[in-house]
Amino acid sequence: MNMRHNLNLSIVRIGAFFLLLLCVGCNAKEGRIKKEKESTSYHKLGLAHLSETPPNIQKAYVEFLKAVEADRRNHEAFYALGHVYFQRQEYTKAIEAFKKALSLDPNYSEAANYLGKAFEFAGREAEAILAYQEAIKNLQYATPQLPHWNLGLIYLKQKKYDTALAELKEVLQIEPQNAVVLRQIGEIYIEMGRPQEARPFFERLITLSPESDSAKEAQIKLETIANNEGKNGDL
Repeated sequence: MNMRHNLNLSIVRIGAFFLLLLCVGCNAKEGRIKKEKESTSYHKLGLAHLSETPPNIQKAYVEFLKAVEADRRNHEAFYALGHVYFQRQEYTKAIEAFKKALSLDPNYSEAANYLGKAFEFAGREAEAILAYQEAIKNLQYATPQLPHWNLGLIYLKQKKYDTALAELKEVLQIEPQNAVVLRQIGEIYIEMGRPQEARPFFERLITLSPESDSAKEAQIKLETIANNEGKNGDL
């Protein structure tokens, strides 16, 4: 009888133990869900402050801080916080926030692109290039033209013209009617001493928006190219 009684008692205790574990797990899950909801609410409120006219950066900053404190796994809140730091020109803090967002979601290409911008403004071009390249690697990234453009401008500043052109032409593959990129490519070819290759890009720009200031400038460039060709032909 004692053995049976002890066995039953052990079974009851084991059952109670597992029931306790189950309750603890449920409470932890409920607490987690509550934290996630709080964080999401703070994040949305911060975004609302940014959409005000003018944007209320300080109030947004406070809400984003609350969001990351409530849930340290909210990658979107860290991304938003990085934006605020970037706007405040606190680039080191922006870099940390964007890196945290990426550590939580390695495929968060928007964060990688803005990490590149933060590195660039902090004067860390080599790291900026790597961040932009990481953003482009994600084939599901909806706007890869952004890091391609950013890379093109860095390479242009470094006078790596061929590499800059390659990046800017990637932008044109995605946005063939981007007047800014058409003009920039034409300018690079002229700077390289290859005006003939600039011609089709200026012509496309004029066709795209003939009344714009950019088109008028492009027309002047084309006339200069033509005059130079005429002079060379007379020699």
